[in-house]
Amino acid sequence: MAYKEFDDAGRMRRSGYYERVVDVMEELVKTTLLLRGRTDYLTNRHSERNEVAVKAINRQIAKI
Repeated sequence: MAYKEFDDAGRMRRSGYYERVVDVMEELVKTTLLLRGRTDYLTNRHSERNEVAVKAINRQIAKI
């Protein structure tokens, strides 16, 4: 029934759903602005650091 929410030009009609979509998009923009430039911190995972460390240790052991 989503097709009923759009006019003939393809624009979403003003409704409660429209307001919800606008609210969600505003929150997405805010979140994007807050998180921009912090990808190193946000993508730094313990499991990946641990995996790299284990591989480095195994390489050192293999050299011996």
